[in-house]
Amino acid sequence: MQHLTPSAAVAPGWPSYGVRLAPTNSQFEPQVVEDGAGGAIVVWEERGSLVDRIGLFAQRFVTDGPVAVEVSLVSAEASTDRVTLAWLEAGDRAPATLYRSESGGEWSALTRLDPDGEGFLRYEDHDVTPGSRYSYRLGVLSNGIERFVGETSIVVPAPVQFALRGVSPNPALRDLNVSFSLAGKDPATLDLIDIAGRRVRSQEVGSLGAGNHVVNLGRDAALPAGVYLVALTQGTYTLTTRAVVVR
Repeated sequence: MQHLTPSAAVAPGWPSYGVRLAPTNSQFEPQVVEDGAGGAIVVWEERGSLVDRIGLFAQRFVTDGPVAVEVSLVSAEASTDRVTLAWLEAGDRAPATLYRSESGGEWSALTRLDPDGEGFLRYEDHDVTPGSRYSYRLGVLSNGIERFVGETSIVVPAPVQFALRGVSPNPALRDLNVSFSLAGKDPATLDLIDIAGRRVRSQEVGSLGAGNHVVNLGRDAALPAGVYLVALTQGTYTLTTRAVVVR
């Protein structure tokens, strides 16, 4: 990047060879505006190798050198046993200190992070508890003073449990929506049993996999009015609930 005067000459204080904006070569759609103080603000889109999605980055430059948005958060993802984080450093690729706060508590230093060859700072936090909220930020040194950048918060999800949550609507006229969750993809069945103990409907649901699901046991044909037992079975475990059909 170069800052030019209206006559197309390089502005005083700016190097003739330009200023490097970013450490990689995957930038596109740059936009430049004056900052009103002799410098410029540059915004661009960038697709990194860490993720498929596009990131938006910005830097401000003045005549005595660049004042950059040095670190930008790229991704923060959580599973039941870990938090995976990544930042992109657009400056000199200096190391940073990673800090963590749990549930709004005090900040504590976890480790030092060094940028990789593309300028990414990455970390996987395995010391997490499902259901808890964690905040992270980076501490970077600037003129001997530590500044905190790239702060983010994320909740670690709790493991999905085997559960039969109920039927809706209940009483039902036709649709009989059964809400349940599975802890894994082992074979499982959802049965509708009448008061005489006969299996009226049966559907295999284990193929739906782990997670929360809703299956309509009444959509294919009208059910006779009456009281039914809904049973969810997976392995040696069975959960039941009652459903009422009216006409």
